[in-house]
Amino acid sequence: MSFLNQRINRATYWLFIALIMAFAFVISFFNAAGGGTWVVVAMAYIMRLHDLGRTGKWVLLVFAVQFAAGIAVIFADASLHQIGFGLVTLASLAFTIWLGSIKGQPHANLYGQAPGPGIRMKANAKAPA
Repeated sequence: MSFLNQRINRATYWLFIALIMAFAFVISFFNAAGGGTWVVVAMAYIMRLHDLGRTGKWVLLVFAVQFAAGIAVIFADASLHQIGFGLVTLASLAFTIWLGSIKGQPHANLYGQAPGPGIRMKANAKAPA
């Protein structure tokens, strides 16, 4: 997907996260499962990781750890479910905040030119080879 093979700055990342949270909030009123929201979150994570010069494959590791922790909580004593799911949520929140806090690389990298300031939804030019 060439759309994912780009970089987004912190402002654009936080806009994506805010839109995802607003969408999840709205669908919660309809008792609808927001199962597809993780796909959009993964896309935001990948493009933000690209701005840091890292591969989007790190998202697989993050989701695998969250999934494994969730499974472990399910099989734990029922009295620990709330604490366990709370810790998994806290870890996910910490990763989300970390991605939105750290500055991207100021120069071109494998994923394109550095995004300019402000909210940018247009694909960046590919970095010179």
